[in-house]
Amino acid sequence: MQGQKFSNDDDKMLYLERTPVKSRDGNGQFGDDINDEEGTKVKLLQRADLKPEVHFFGQIVGGVNFGHDDGLFCEMIVETGPKWEMITPTKTYQTQTCYSEEGEMYYWCHPFDIHYKAAELSGWPKAIFRVWRLDNSGKIDIISYGECSFPRVSGFSKIECETWSPIADWKSNSFSFFLGNNPRLSSADITEKKRHARDNLSSRSSGKIVLEFEVILKNFKRLGLT
Repeated sequence: MQGQKFSNDDDKMLYLERTPVKSRDGNGQFGDDINDEEGTKVKLLQRADLKPEVHFFGQIVGGVNFGHDDGLFCEMIVETGPKWEMITPTKTYQTQTCYSEEGEMYYWCHPFDIHYKAAELSGWPKAIFRVWRLDNSGKIDIISYGECSFPRVSGFSKIECETWSPIADWKSNSFSFFLGNNPRLSSADITEKKRHARDNLSSRSSGKIVLEFEVILKNFKRLGLT
């Protein structure tokens, strides 16, 4: 039975994990491994050998209430703490450009598949969003920013991430009016390490990004984590 738990003489929790490897001599000489009655190789795992793993997969469904007639696309950057190891190679996702009628959703339906191992649970994954506009002349410009944490429970979750746009001074607003550019941050880094810089920043609401998640948690119950 895969994942069976038992205690040794030191009362340290161990786990049995079967692999489809057969013993050659039938004597069970596998070093730190043992054999069950069927001769299947069984490995002893101590608690220290186990690391929590999290698998996120889903899609950036779309955006709504952005108040633009131009095409919009979304960029998502995944950020974690320093003790998180990314197994999948991609941490940045960019959707295609979508056009929508006024008041309707911009459907991006862009998939993502993210897998982590963690040495500690602090620094849980979060998404940093930038929504871009593509106008009729082919010019692209950032119109809003957003940030949200990934779900912490297994199963299906649907999240609506509120986005915002910075409000500039009169000089920048004049440039925006005549050149068609939106005010943007001088630094695109809006993660925790510069959160204090946002305390004095004026901003306004700028639409929502809709995400759907399926979350798989591995080794959390074994390690007593919730």
